[in-house]
Formats: sequence, structure tokens, C-alpha cells
Amino acid sequence: MGGMTQAREVKSLIVLRYQWSPWWGGASIRKRDNGRYTVLVYVRPGFKPDLPSHVGGVPIDWSYQEQARMFPSERAPLVFIDFDGVLNFSRLGLSMAKIMNRRVGPELFHPEKITLLNHLTNTAGAKLVISSMWRTWNTLAAIQAALTEAGATGEVIGMTPYLYDKRGSEVNAYLRAYEDTYGHAPRYVIFDDKDDDTLFLHGGSFIKTDSRYGLQAAHIAIALNALGVAA
Repeated sequence: MGGMTQAREVKSLIVLRYQWSPWWGGASIRKRDNGRYTVLVYVRPGFKPDLPSHVGGVPIDWSYQEQARMFPSERAPLVFIDFDGVLNFSRLGLSMAKIMNRRVGPELFHPEKITLLNHLTNTAGAKLVISSMWRTWNTLAAIQAALTEAGATGEVIGMTPYLYDKRGSEVNAYLRAYEDTYGHAPRYVIFDDKDDDTLFLHGGSFIKTDSRYGLQAAHIAIALNALGVAA
């Protein structure tokens, strides 16, 4: 395996494993003459993750660089956001070819739903955490770019881990990691159209949408109330 090819594969493994973590701000990788890799990880100030000595059987020497600008204010509430049935809806008639392509693009999002989401993020100062299955097929950078092109003003700061599509449990895992990173639990809401019992365990923070219609103004009002923000 060529050095460049192996470096790309190692970096891909690292990204897949850690990009959902609240401390993650990206990474760069360099192969040294002794065959080991040096990986520079951008992290939240004041937090140094405990990372393994090998990734995919390859020895790794980790270094860290704090990047405050990559991370939200500790007071910023979080919006865990699904796409299908929230930012689009079944009556929109997305083609099966588009869905099976699995590449996120601005056409995935309905303009009316983006306007509603913008009202929430702008009013509450909230940041976005992606819980949609689309996160398993696309990078955070690609998702942010697609949302921005669609007109979204909210900043994407992370994604939930994939735990066999148990959305509520995935949100819990992210919240635990967030608390480990920041030292406190955030205010948050979840938008999803799934009938997942683990989502209902989040009580009033879970706002269920109807897949036929997607996000509605009433959902935004409920979210603002749940976050303690005046509409």
C-alpha cells in the first residue's frame, strides 16, 4: 500500500471514529521516516482526549492544538436535527435516485423548513448537531456546505454517533461526551419524525414531526419554550 493511500485510509478511520465527539475540531496527518504517523488533532481548549496508540493496526503519535474558534460558546443550546421528515417531507416527492445517491445537497432541504430552522437558531443562538442518517454517508463539512447553500444560517458543530439507529440513545451518547468535555449538560431540543422509544425518554426536549409535512412553525414555538427563550 502506497504511503499516501495508507495515510488517507488512516485519516478516514480517525475521522469516522472521532468526528462526532464534542471536543473534535479536525485533524491533519503526516507519515514519518520510521513508519509511524503523527496526527495533529484540533481540540477544544482545556480538553485533551485519551486516544489509542494504534488506529487500524497503525502506530500513531498524537499531538494537540487548541482551537477556540472551532467550538461554540458553552452556553449555546443544541438542536439535534433529522433531515427526512423534518427539513423535507414525504409530500415533497424526493426522487428515489436522489435518496439512493446518498450525497447531501441543498435540494434535500425545503426552503420553508430552512426558514423555520433559521428562526430557531438565530433567536436562541443555537448550534446544530446532525442526527440524520445522512451523517453516515457524508462529512460534516459537506453537510454544512449543503445547508449553507440551501440558506441555513446555523452552524453545524457535530453529529451523533451511530448506534444501530436508536436515535435517542445516540443523542444520549453525544450528551454524555459533551458533559465530559464542557463539564455541564447543555440545553437542547431534538427534531425527528421517528417513533423511537429512546427519543420519547428525552421528554419535552423531543419534538416529533410528521413525516408528511416536516417542520412546522408550532414546532419552533415549542422548541423556543423548551430552551427557555422568548419567541
